[in-house]
Amino acid sequence: MKKKKLALVLSGGGFKGAFQVGALEYLLYNPILIENEVIDIDHFDIISGVSVGSLNGAFVATRQLEALKDIWFNKIIHQGPEIIYTSKFMVDGKLNVQKILKELVPDLPLMERIFLMLSRKKQQRFATRVMKNILQLEGLADNTPLRQLLEKYIQLEKFKDVEYKMGFVSLRDGRYRSLKHTQLPDDTELQKSILASSTMPVIWPPVATIRTQDETLIYDNVDGGIRNVSPLKDVIEEINKHSDDHEEYYIIVINCSTHELPPLDPDPTILDIATRSLLEITLAEIFKNDLDHFLWINDMLRAQGLDKLQIDNKVFRRFKIKIIQPPEIIGDTLNSQPNIIRRWRQLGYDTAEKETDSKNWNI
Repeated sequence: MKKKKLALVLSGGGFKGAFQVGALEYLLYNPILIENEVIDIDHFDIISGVSVGSLNGAFVATRQLEALKDIWFNKIIHQGPEIIYTSKFMVDGKLNVQKILKELVPDLPLMERIFLMLSRKKQQRFATRVMKNILQLEGLADNTPLRQLLEKYIQLEKFKDVEYKMGFVSLRDGRYRSLKHTQLPDDTELQKSILASSTMPVIWPPVATIRTQDETLIYDNVDGGIRNVSPLKDVIEEINKHSDDHEEYYIIVINCSTHELPPLDPDPTILDIATRSLLEITLAEIFKNDLDHFLWINDMLRAQGLDKLQIDNKVFRRFKIKIIQPPEIIGDTLNSQPNIIRRWRQLGYDTAEKETDSKNWNI
């Protein structure tokens, strides 16, 4: 009999990550059915995450689900998102356009406004001043509180019997990179890597450098979800490196988003539209395309009665997979209102219970 091994894939999704934590509560505290066997999950052999998934995944990989629940369902709910980030530009997850403009555009006295309208030279100077303010603005929020949480809870010595991977993108070359915790030399670089994977561009400043074990420096790093919203490929690559004929991997994907989107405000600002374009539509479409491609390969191999197919040097393997994702829309990526967080948690728990109450692991 083959040894059963479990891999976990955690997508990005901002505060919708509460859905993942609710699903993980069910998976780790209740027996689940894997084909004809009922098992209790005490750990995952491989975990890969991007964005909020890298944060949640780090706590699961270090077996600190209770601490993660406390952060989400105690601290965030009762103290607000300030335990993750602080910002003078955001209120309840909404960007305040007036505050942003007040910071970036100087408020001139009446006479200077008149002179500005009459003088091209003054207009050029004013535009230069505004552009300088824009370029000096690294982000709309400060995620120092999140960095401090990582410093408190996440250290290399806490990773036992797990391959943990986090993905991020370098703004220098636009490349997506996925690193294992074992590729990082110390706790500081590990924490910076998770922070980079969780850093939404524009909202938070990029992580300036990440240093790996081989002394490679990776510059200006942000959320891996902008290129790879579901790190399913990272897990498959890891399985292909290590698995043998005596092991059988089961993959659980917990996606925070649906293919549907929450309604936009009736009178959206330009920032509302930008947020919708970057954080909602684009990410949902990337995830759908990645998953569709994976399922197409699975279906092709199953139709031919194959578990594995090698073409040239590339191996295509059929995997057994469960996909846990929201059946309905509750709130958007930046919505941290307590009632929304609670509803995401319950929906994650209920959805995980429903999806795992079946022996069918072939989508």
